Amino acid sequence: MTTHYAVDDNGHSHHKLAYLEDGVIKTLKKPTAVGDGSSPITNTEGVPQSTYRINGHDFCCSEERQNKIDIRNQGYQSSDENKALVAHALFKAGLQEKPISLGVTVPWREAYSKNGKLNSKRMEEVATHFKTGEMLNLTNGKGYDIQSCTAYPEGLAAFFDWAIGEDGSIDIASSQAGPIAVVDIGGSTTDIATVVSDEELGIDHARSDTKKLGVLDAKGMVNDILVNAIHKKTSINPDVDGGIPQRMVESLFLKGSLTIGKDIYDLSADVSAVKASIASQLVSFVKTTIGNPLLYEAILFVGGGPLFLRMSYALTLDTPFSRTSSLTHVALLNIC
Repeated sequence: MTTHYAVDDNGHSHHKLAYLEDGVIKTLKKPTAVGDGSSPITNTEGVPQSTYRINGHDFCCSEERQNKIDIRNQGYQSSDENKALVAHALFKAGLQEKPISLGVTVPWREAYSKNGKLNSKRMEEVATHFKTGEMLNLTNGKGYDIQSCTAYPEGLAAFFDWAIGEDGSIDIASSQAGPIAVVDIGGSTTDIATVVSDEELGIDHARSDTKKLGVLDAKGMVNDILVNAIHKKTSINPDVDGGIPQRMVESLFLKGSLTIGKDIYDLSADVSAVKASIASQLVSFVKTTIGNPLLYEAILFVGGGPLFLRMSYALTLDTPFSRTSSLTHVALLNIC
């Protein structure tokens, strides 16, 4: 049976899957939502939906699950919770019963030390976690055929997205006039990788780093604003009654206002202030890490955060600017 190539950019906000099907790279995006135990949601025959058994432990990967596990921790990439979410994404993409060559991503500072040494032990630990152990879909009772797994540093693949031509060549890299900075703004972390080109491609680790700050920090603050607003206007205390549904937080985050029943919550000023605060911190991190932006041929903003930055903060970096997606080219790296 033909091996299928797939890469999961396993973020704290969403799992973004890219996979090769009939010569075409397809993508799938699923929220990073995981709960402990089987799903309380079943089909008409009583079979729990979106439930996976990972190394003897059951997890539910449903947005409708009220009690979700907090996965914003240092060991997330090699956790059973993350493995369940990858299993969920592969199932939704129709890849469960097919031989899979899998790629997963690791934050920059987990992949490299500050002095530039590759953390081979951590990269292999993450890859091995997916290649071995139990991975079972309890909805259909079937397992997965993960034939191989490779861990990739987040953000680096975006450089190849910029550098690879339509014919697959990377000749553009050899004519690089200056360094390329890749800023990968995710849910919980922001990675910066500075790529230089001399006789061969290299990484300037003095201008590369990771900061524990992302779009989820802004959404968490927006969630708190909505909790307080609802509690003041109604008898509902979301902190006690199960929390705010994620779809409400997402809607308020994007629009600044929200209608719940007959009540309209116009919190646009508060939401804008939160966005500006987080965006300001992100821009400060970028400027501190990369130094003089005029030295760069391009600064690539990738991940889920660039649109958020442009919507909420005046980004002033006097250098060529492009927004791109790193995910499909991680898939290409996995295939190659």
